[in-house]
Amino acid sequence: MNVKDAEEQLRYLVETEKVEAIGVSFLFSWVNPVHEQKIKDILNALYPKSDLFVTYSHELVPLVREYGRANTVILNCFIGRSWSGT
Repeated sequence: MNVKDAEEQLRYLVETEKVEAIGVSFLFSWVNPVHEQKIKDILNALYPKSDLFVTYSHELVPLVREYGRANTVILNCFIGRSWSGT
């Protein structure tokens, strides 16, 4: 993983596009979540007091099938953000 590129893209999403939620679902994170955990570390370092709603697939649905896992993450971001009231 190129950490500098990841930081740049995350900053773009949060600061330029003003996203309210981010879903992270990497292909084999159910086996080895190290890259999703790195994204989590980057977001926590960049935006420690942010109200950004973030979902990580390895935490929510650590299952083999990436399509169902990704869809669950997307729905959780949409619904979770709505329920959080922010």
